[in-house]
Amino acid sequence: MPPSPRLPAIDLVKGCAILCVLFIHSQALGDGPLFLYVVNQAVPIFVVLFGLNSELWWQARSGSEATIASFYASRARRILVPMWAALPVWWALALLLRPADVVLTRTLPLWHAAGWLSQVGTGWFVTMIIQLVLVFPLLHALARRAGTETVLVAGLACTLACVRLRFLLLAALAGVGPAPGRAQDFFNYFVFSPRLLAHVAFGMWLAPKVDRVGGTAAALSAAAFAACVAGAEGGFGASRAPYAAALVPLPLTVLLLAACCGSPGGAVRPSLKIEAGGARIRRRPPTRFARHELAGAAAPHPLAGACWRVGETWQRRYRMWMEHRDFSPAQSDGAPISRSGNRA
Repeated sequence: MPPSPRLPAIDLVKGCAILCVLFIHSQALGDGPLFLYVVNQAVPIFVVLFGLNSELWWQARSGSEATIASFYASRARRILVPMWAALPVWWALALLLRPADVVLTRTLPLWHAAGWLSQVGTGWFVTMIIQLVLVFPLLHALARRAGTETVLVAGLACTLACVRLRFLLLAALAGVGPAPGRAQDFFNYFVFSPRLLAHVAFGMWLAPKVDRVGGTAAALSAAAFAACVAGAEGGFGASRAPYAAALVPLPLTVLLLAACCGSPGGAVRPSLKIEAGGARIRRRPPTRFARHELAGAAAPHPLAGACWRVGETWQRRYRMWMEHRDFSPAQSDGAPISRSGNRA
């Protein structure tokens, strides 16, 4: 089965989102506009990337290789296995420390095993992603039949409807789960996956175009991002502010992808071409945005390029170290043997 395409720009945006999550929980940036409209958008950006990567997974496979079972198996290895491995550690700490804000019940282990991570801090994100994984094959089939644009419009309508009905949803979902209470009520709303369908659909719509994100896309997304922020601040009326705030992550994700596509690592990306004699790596040409950078025009934010260069340097050193190591069994004195046959 061919591997899913690896786009360096997507990995860079994921890294930025992970840093934003650290800033969210450290509260190092306060609650200013930078925090509200950039840092605090980390989770919605992850959801957009989930839709993008999942759609790329299906596009990289054809015929009988792209099945619902294989999709679920690949997602289970990435999500369920780490979750199940972490749960015993969480339970050991919860039983030992007995935090005051954690309610332990007899049925809670069963909920946790099924992926409903109530009481597990930010475990709501895992529960929400599991729901999106389950429904994604249906979204992909709908996109193939009716078009990705139709799925995007339906996703936007669903997300905006959830924004309008958010208080009714909070009330309707109250009391659901193993440990009723105010914390459980908010957890139930957070894991209500239809409120993020617009982000998944936007990622699906972006998937065929992600390797062509360039200067034009950066300019348009910057304008859309500014409009969404202005709307969230009440520039188009207080009643429209929640709807604009819900759409902020969509242009922000494109803006970050455009900036990362222009970095040294994102400008030229390898692609796997399957031939009769095996796999051959070929280099794709730079995107339009990257060509402008290479020609000496205004470059994207230098932080993306700096981070990529540091990562490449350490990756190159690691490969050099690995080339001079051999993991064959050690000799009688326990010293490892190098590839040349000499003891290290």
